[in-house]
Amino acid sequence: MFNSLFDKLLQEDEQIEYIIHKHWISLIYPLLKSILLGLFAPALMIWLYSNDLKLVGIGLIWLVLGMIWCIYNFLDWHYDALLITDQHLIEIEWDSFFKRNTNRIRYENIDNVSYLSHGIWSSMLGFADLKIVTYAREEKLLKNACNAKEFQNLLMSRTTKEDTTEKSAISNEHLKQALKSILQEELAEEEQLVEASSEEKEQEIVVLEQKSIRPRKKL
Repeated sequence: MFNSLFDKLLQEDEQIEYIIHKHWISLIYPLLKSILLGLFAPALMIWLYSNDLKLVGIGLIWLVLGMIWCIYNFLDWHYDALLITDQHLIEIEWDSFFKRNTNRIRYENIDNVSYLSHGIWSSMLGFADLKIVTYAREEKLLKNACNAKEFQNLLMSRTTKEDTTEKSAISNEHLKQALKSILQEELAEEEQLVEASSEEKEQEIVVLEQKSIRPRKKL
């Protein structure tokens, strides 16, 4: 259900292999804040002033806005992610219900992947800031990423694999070009030999014709 947005970002025949989310601990503070101020506070007001219809109405509106606030905080956490597909690395920045930024990065364009842990809780719970640097010196940062070390190894291995594949493709292309040029040279030499042979035959025919049309001497 919540991954439907991710599916819309994929190209034809592209598949998601892994999704890198922020650790759930980064959701606690904003979610608790929205629950206390957006749900608990208006519910308490409605209960205390249940006889005042005006305050009850304000409390209900406050409660609805609080629910929207809670949903927003959850979606903001869920959709700020990195998608590892079989073709690209997709960076998603979810800003609001109607605005999001996406960026596609080819694996062969990734120069380095690193992570930075913050304190003992970061090490114990297995989250860290995951940093990706491209050859164009662009930096992509996902704070408090889950299993940052495992995803660092995965991305680096994928980058190495893409580099090897690209180099192999380049080598094959160079080999094809070399074979093509050799074949073209051989065909050109054969054409020259055929032309030279044709010219020699034409010259022989001309000589024979000239001999045949010479007047014979009378005896």
